[in-house]
Amino acid sequence: MQQRPSLARDYFQQIANKGNRAFEFLQGLIDAHPPTFENDWLDFKGWWNQKDENIKETWSKALSGFANNQGGVLIWGIEAKKIEGVDAAHELKLVDKPTALTTRLMELHHVATDPPIPGVEVIPISSNKHGKRGFVVCFVPESHFAPHRAEHCANKPFFIRVGDDFVPAGVSMLRRLFYPHSTAILVPVVHASMTKGDNGRYNFNIQVEIQNRGTASAEQAFVQVNNNFGRPVELFPNLNFWVGPNLHQKGCRCKETIHPGQSIPLLSNLCTRGDYDVPPEDETFSITFKVFALHAPPAELQVSFGSEELLLATVNCRKVVRESFLVSSATF
Repeated sequence: MQQRPSLARDYFQQIANKGNRAFEFLQGLIDAHPPTFENDWLDFKGWWNQKDENIKETWSKALSGFANNQGGVLIWGIEAKKIEGVDAAHELKLVDKPTALTTRLMELHHVATDPPIPGVEVIPISSNKHGKRGFVVCFVPESHFAPHRAEHCANKPFFIRVGDDFVPAGVSMLRRLFYPHSTAILVPVVHASMTKGDNGRYNFNIQVEIQNRGTASAEQAFVQVNNNFGRPVELFPNLNFWVGPNLHQKGCRCKETIHPGQSIPLLSNLCTRGDYDVPPEDETFSITFKVFALHAPPAELQVSFGSEELLLATVNCRKVVRESFLVSSATF
């Protein structure tokens, strides 16, 4: 079953993609300006000579709390302290043996909650400069099988993540978890590259599809698209499926009902009015989608690309394919 796109998934992937620079990136979270605060999907845990029982309890609570909520990232090796009432990354407390802890967490994760959580990922990140000590970064997806009980905590509670803490779920939350409503979840997926024309100038080559990752059909889907490209943009909706004069202002309405697991092409192309003499360098391009539909909460989602990865995709005759992640789910 596919995972929902999320800030947690995007952050974990960002760390994983840094390769040899991941240790430096995580080290930079310490006393950053502004501080790196814990939140609904990010938690830090300092390391000391912990007994296996302590590891079990911490891991069980994090798995339950994140999976019952929107998913999250747990980073072992960073101690947090309160800043203005919220925990923030403060001090390195590196894991002695990151690979060994990674192995132990993966051994435990299928028995740490009931039911087990599919899709959990754990990666070790070490540095020879620190005697091969380092971090262990864990991704816990939002679960389609919630609620999950923390098996290695006293009384085996159901946790949820609230701000910078894991707390036992209340009665109303448990009712929602045990008896969920069917919901459509519409996710824009972007296929992007830059192309070099016959005139030697560069332009974007971007297509967008809308996928329904939820459990209900989305009727009367309506989408608005905006960007930060810094120049006028031409949007070409796929008129076989969408009607509406203006994606920027009034948006477009889907002619079809989008059923669970179905994809509908939204944009046949997106290009700028006025191409580039030379490829842009060190720029980040973002596209924001506001999505509305019956049987789905209104959502704002965003996807970003670096100019370098777009050019690399062009050189290799391929596209960068990226899911947009949820920025907010509310009434705009």
